[in-house]
Amino acid sequence: MSSPWAPTFEPLFIVGGAAAAWAYARAARHDPPGRGRMAAFTAGVLLIVLALNSPLETIAVDYLLLVHLLQNVI
Repeated sequence: MSSPWAPTFEPLFIVGGAAAAWAYARAARHDPPGRGRMAAFTAGVLLIVLALNSPLETIAVDYLLLVHLLQNVI
């Protein structure tokens, strides 16, 4: 079992976030969103990627179900 504070690195989560950003940018060409909407989308993708590639993921998988539920809230 790894240290609870060791961050995990899953390339799949980064690829998923990059794919979502690519799809959003492609859709934004046809119907440009406002700055607020673009900032909200970017913040959401970053929060998801960071929550899944952080010590939260290690703690959630190996130690506490409560932390997994916190990830769902994020």
